[in-house]
Amino acid sequence: MPRRIEGPSGSCGVPAISHGCPGVNTVASCMSLSQELSFSIGSFLVTPSARVTDTGDFAPSVSIRRGRGTSTLDKVYRFTRRFQSHRGAIDYAIRQGQAQVASASA
Repeated sequence: MPRRIEGPSGSCGVPAISHGCPGVNTVASCMSLSQELSFSIGSFLVTPSARVTDTGDFAPSVSIRRGRGTSTLDKVYRFTRRFQSHRGAIDYAIRQGQAQVASASA
């Protein structure tokens, strides 16, 4: 369950949020009107997100980025599973991002 962390805020003034994942540094950041959670695992930056579908469900996706400058590699995974809540979709995207990084690091 995410919990509010007192202290520094993201670039848009939204307080940082912790999802309780060990070894995950979570920072809130705003892109356009939506809030996305990004966190680092080693040299990877994982950014989960969710969008509302035409039917009102939420579709999760996750971006996994590694590197800097011209050596940056960014993979975006979009999932077919749908959720009734934004939070459920984000939690799923976080777990999938962690699994992808773990398999890439193995």
